[in-house]
Amino acid sequence: CKNKWTVLKKSYQSVVEIKCTSGFTWSDEQGAGIMDRKDDVWACFTKAHPHVKPFMMKGFDHFNIMEELMPSKLKG
Repeated sequence: CKNKWTVLKKSYQSVVEIKCTSGFTWSDEQGAGIMDRKDDVWACFTKAHPHVKPFMMKGFDHFNIMEELMPSKLKG
């Protein structure tokens, strides 16, 4: 159970990284929606963030639920 939670957290954080990166779009069905596997921007991004690779063309069904479960980060 702990391992599944760790995987879900990692996936959630990966999607947040994609959503917060300028130049990328996000779709719950299509993921990052990168159609060209040779896209240089995506290649550079995945080199720095290898955990985002599964979301190139695949969404994350549990994002909204995870967003409710994850603590928000406070600035201050």
